[in-house]
Amino acid sequence: MSSAVTWSIVCCLLVTHVVLTAGHCNGHDDDDHDDDHHDHHDHPTCVCNVTVVETPCDHSWANHLFRPPIDFGPEWELVFKATAGVPMNLHTLWMSDSVLHVDVSEAMIPTSHYRINYKSHMANDWTNIEEVKLVFLKNDEVVVFVNFNGWCYDRVDWFSEGNMIDSSFSDLPGSTSITSIAGDSASNMQRRFFIHENYYGCNNDPGWIVVLDKMSPQDDDPCDWGIMRPSERPMFLYCPDGQSCLATTYTSADTMLILVRHGLGSGPCPV
Repeated sequence: MSSAVTWSIVCCLLVTHVVLTAGHCNGHDDDDHDDDHHDHHDHPTCVCNVTVVETPCDHSWANHLFRPPIDFGPEWELVFKATAGVPMNLHTLWMSDSVLHVDVSEAMIPTSHYRINYKSHMANDWTNIEEVKLVFLKNDEVVVFVNFNGWCYDRVDWFSEGNMIDSSFSDLPGSTSITSIAGDSASNMQRRFFIHENYYGCNNDPGWIVVLDKMSPQDDDPCDWGIMRPSERPMFLYCPDGQSCLATTYTSADTMLILVRHGLGSGPCPV
């Protein structure tokens, strides 16, 4: 099957209604639908120019033909997915022993299209983790990744300056003042999964990424960029040009992923 056909099918699977121009699985002729009629639908319709479907029109083919838009390779396991604007404190979820949506197959797909947060059992067990990958997506494109050594570290300590292996930024690994899941722990700010260069005053603070987490009434932030748009949180902010930038120039991603690669590391962990 050609890649064009495959992507047409992926398009259909990511919206509510599916119409096939060959096969007519929707049970309607094309002539029954004009533009005015489509304008009154509550959900968009994706028209797929599929010329060959090798299984009957009972929709069972969807389970066989769907492929996630982003393939990190078989060695990487998704353990955490978070969606911008879905109201939840992500730091609280990550630090808890809870799991989330482990029985929802759509939640486990590394894509921006399914707005379902996910946390697996592995995020709590955290055994034989050799490498960890933090990813920001925007429109199903990887806009940020940072790889960390995970061997001999727990589900918190892996996220550190010393454990960085490589990244999408030209100046990371590098010197940081904060590289922490908790963020700036000396305050009640909700700056999580924070990689920051230094504090020079709110409008002059350089860094790389930050998750502005869901705020509670007692939370605050002295900087406009750190307190903005509380109703849209969590937000995933990053430097758009592949190197550190002022926090006031951050742009936003729509999805955060944490993936792990299992292995035996470089030997037994020190006692």
